[in-house]
Amino acid sequence: MATTPPTKRQEQAMARRRQLIETALHLFSEKGYRGTSVRDIARSAGVNEGLLYHYFDSKADLFRAVLDEYAPVRAFAAFSRSAASAQPAENSFDEALRAFGREFTTRIRENRTFIVTMLTEAPTDPELAAILSEFLRATNDDIARFLARYREVGQINREVSIEAAARVLQGSLLLPMLTEVLRAPATAARAGATADADQELSDIASVLLTGLAPR
Repeated sequence: MATTPPTKRQEQAMARRRQLIETALHLFSEKGYRGTSVRDIARSAGVNEGLLYHYFDSKADLFRAVLDEYAPVRAFAAFSRSAASAQPAENSFDEALRAFGREFTTRIRENRTFIVTMLTEAPTDPELAAILSEFLRATNDDIARFLARYREVGQINREVSIEAAARVLQGSLLLPMLTEVLRAPATAARAGATADADQELSDIASVLLTGLAPR
């Protein structure tokens, strides 16, 4: 079914929403979640607070939008959707998992400051901690759908618990993420560090493939 192209007004609304998300990302990275107010975001974006509330119900709602757009593990949402429409021959589990790994690593490097700030602040901010916990649960659901698709086509052992496998996969990615963000930026940016991170993700994929392959 053909989709109707967006109107000029819809395009402007999408552009404004993206501008607010990008502005919020910058301020959350610089000042933290607690230190950033809705007024700060609106002023930095050059709009009034009323317009911001037209797009987002609250600062928490805007923060969730930032996570959806920029958080490394959220890349699985897109991969879950693409896996649902792809044929196994076009996009094997091995290929999909490794492609996700590359996207995951890229997101970490592009948003290092944001990730470090949120991880540092969350233990002392109950609202932020609750949002992050909610976000990780949603991500776990994305991963479960991603894995279920490949189990349906016979690329994952049908006896494996998808829920347990999703938790294992998410946990196996969080440790490399912490390792990556805690590196000094100059060290993480060098070619050797990139190769090391890619190899680590490749090794994780190999272990998962060995454990999940049909027997």
